[in-house]
Amino acid sequence: MTFSTETKDIFGALAQAQATIEGAVKDKINPAFRSKYADLSSVIDAARGPLKANGLALTIGLSGDEAGVALEALLTHSSGQWIKYEPFPVMVTKRDAQGQGSAVTYGRRYLTMSILGIPAEDDDGNAASAPKPAQRPALGPAPNPAPTLRDQVHTFLSEIKPQLTHDQATDLGRDFVSAGTTPALLQGVLEKAKRIFGVAA
Repeated sequence: MTFSTETKDIFGALAQAQATIEGAVKDKINPAFRSKYADLSSVIDAARGPLKANGLALTIGLSGDEAGVALEALLTHSSGQWIKYEPFPVMVTKRDAQGQGSAVTYGRRYLTMSILGIPAEDDDGNAASAPKPAQRPALGPAPNPAPTLRDQVHTFLSEIKPQLTHDQATDLGRDFVSAGTTPALLQGVLEKAKRIFGVAA
């Protein structure tokens, strides 16, 4: 990060704003993972009032080249003081307007929540969609069954979830649900997820 020469006012205002910002409302539903999440509009709504009340403004610009896209955030204060954050690269796997737009939207939401300390809610790619097994009476120590292929795919999707864009999470989640317990289809979902992140299948 880089800062203006003076920072007392902006840091004080940021502290005041963070003290009054409430969590973003989870008003959207990801059908693939059957979970609610706070979209960019909800995050902005949560931040708008506290920022205005404390003379703050958060601007997120866009830069990029053939290698990818990066977001550049600048927090300014009515005193003229500012904080400039390091460029935040976002992964674009689908090289068209829709794919870039989705990645930028995801990055703006992530940056806004991170910079302003907005309480984290369930993320878009929450892969914890499988219902928890019902508790059974304790009849002695139960053996730990070997994880099924579906369990392995579910675990992998959960691990990479924080790095997924909304479209990626929805796409993989839909494939995972559709695959059911069919080994060939589950293997296809796993390989697709690995290809997205450059992991050797």
